[in-house]
Amino acid sequence: MDQYKPTERYHEVVWMLIHSEDLEKKAIKQNDSSKVIYCCLEIRNALEMIDFHLLIASVPNSKHKTIAEIAKSFHGNDKANSKLKALKEKTQKFYECVCEVINIPGKFFDYKRSNDLKFELSQYIHTYTRVPSEMKFDSAFIQAAFPIIKKTREFIKASLIPDGDSFIVQNIDYRTLSKEDKELLQEWREDKITEEILRLRIAKNIEHRKNNS
Repeated sequence: MDQYKPTERYHEVVWMLIHSEDLEKKAIKQNDSSKVIYCCLEIRNALEMIDFHLLIASVPNSKHKTIAEIAKSFHGNDKANSKLKALKEKTQKFYECVCEVINIPGKFFDYKRSNDLKFELSQYIHTYTRVPSEMKFDSAFIQAAFPIIKKTREFIKASLIPDGDSFIVQNIDYRTLSKEDKELLQEWREDKITEEILRLRIAKNIEHRKNNS
């Protein structure tokens, strides 16, 4: 992304983060509740984009269009994740362990936390039940948005891999795992092994493939 310009939209997470910060600053300076709402919308968009990009990162390019069509529907990312299981807690922990063992950057993505934050932000997007006094900038309702915005921004930055002024969205195509790794992932999902055993067996599988290559 080139230098940030608020009137030139970039369809990427970094721009959405920067734009949300710009909206928040202007909202405070101008006592503008509308900009608070736009800020909530923008940072919620960023969360949804991260969810989606992590999902398509878990499948080959040939499947991206199919997953995108699923994700376009109501609760689309949830539907895609139910199909792929790529953002399930156990699957993400498996991914994090693999990254640790082979010593590459990789972070566990807390999809449940992402959904919880999206739910909190949604009350500022769906405001039709609110009374006029609640929509004033100094109301308790509008002021309560700022801590939610802050923790959402912190969650996003903590969940992604920094790459200069940008972030890397990374996941594993779990269908391309070796037979022994697929079996290991299934055991892990079924709570048959501990996280310590998981790491040891990931390392063992990698060493076994090296010795037999």
